[in-house]
Amino acid sequence: MIRSITYLAIILSFLQFISCEKPLEKGEIPPVTEAELSVVWKKIIYDNHGGAFAYSPLFTGNYVAICTRMPYDDANKIGVVIYDKATGEPHPAWNHEPDFNESISDWDIGGVNDDIAVLSASRFIYAYDISTGQEIWHKTTANNYFSTEISVFSAKLFYSLNPSQVEKEWGELYVADINTGVSKKLLHLTMENGYSFYLYPPSVSINVIGDTILIFQKRQWNFSLSKGKVDIYAYNMSSDSISWVVDDITKTGNSSVMDGIITDDNKYLFQGSNSIHCIDIATGNILWEDALGTSSFFQTNNLYADGKVFMNSEGGYIICYDVQSGVKLWHNKTAFANPIGGSMAYYDGKLYLSAIPTQEEVVPVEKRGSLKCVSVATGKVLWSNSTASSGVKIDPHTGYLYFGTDFLLYCVDLNKTPVY
Repeated sequence: MIRSITYLAIILSFLQFISCEKPLEKGEIPPVTEAELSVVWKKIIYDNHGGAFAYSPLFTGNYVAICTRMPYDDANKIGVVIYDKATGEPHPAWNHEPDFNESISDWDIGGVNDDIAVLSASRFIYAYDISTGQEIWHKTTANNYFSTEISVFSAKLFYSLNPSQVEKEWGELYVADINTGVSKKLLHLTMENGYSFYLYPPSVSINVIGDTILIFQKRQWNFSLSKGKVDIYAYNMSSDSISWVVDDITKTGNSSVMDGIITDDNKYLFQGSNSIHCIDIATGNILWEDALGTSSFFQTNNLYADGKVFMNSEGGYIICYDVQSGVKLWHNKTAFANPIGGSMAYYDGKLYLSAIPTQEEVVPVEKRGSLKCVSVATGKVLWSNSTASSGVKIDPHTGYLYFGTDFLLYCVDLNKTPVY
């Protein structure tokens, strides 16, 4: 009997040993659960086309909108489709898609009630009343270029204008009433020391005395020196004056073109091409910064949530910093999350993003695009689903996540999708 118990103990010990999770070998891909998504609804973006390349979804009241480009039947067709966030029913007044002959470079939704869609390209800006589906104004330029990006703050639209020639000797920053399109020039800057430049639209902050502060980058290059330079400007709209300038902020002389982030404690987070910088909005002092070697951040906006900032690099890495201290909390180098969408989203202690595999990750062609769920606490990829191919947007009130694929717009209930 004792001998039998001994044998049983040895067998149990062996089974326990082989069932234990082994540490990952160097270069080994960590196992990730393939999640079954709880789909609330999904809609074909265009019924009569072969597919669409989608920008990140945006919200407008009780609706979700997505801007898309037709890659197959008509490469020049650009459109916006709008669905009820809860049911997926089409917007009753939005029964058409704007059809442009020029590729859209950026789009946004604004207005006091988030009911105006603005679409921009190098030669035009259009504004549409979402409630009626009708154009309300547009701007065109024949001899100059509008900025490739726009930014919206409530009823204000910000854009820049530059000359069309290769060397940009000047740049102008404008603000427009989003309801009427009536514009006002805020700044006119000219080239200095041989540096041609491009102005990017601002992030907006309201200071303690109610002044509107615009923070934007002046991205510069000197062809004769083969050198780049990035300056950050803060402009006070109330006093019509420049508050401060951070000169030559990145060591590489390059930057991402994504909007900087305004935090809830008066900080400005700027993503360089392979760096991050935290600036005090009141003074222009750099509070902390970090250079990240070969990682670059051109595809996806940084995300600020829960006192942290999250970065997703073209190298497939995901990085998290504590904004108050500048401490790097984690750096996941095995996430293989090469971004394919312009936006990430946060919900209930988790980070969500769309990605394609890096060269190091072996994935079947039919599973190239994926939606990844990442633990905010540890940076570990909790689960993945081979579906998404656009940026993501989450309604924090319902836990519904929205994303596009080449063909469909999805609504997913995160409360019924695996939680770890």
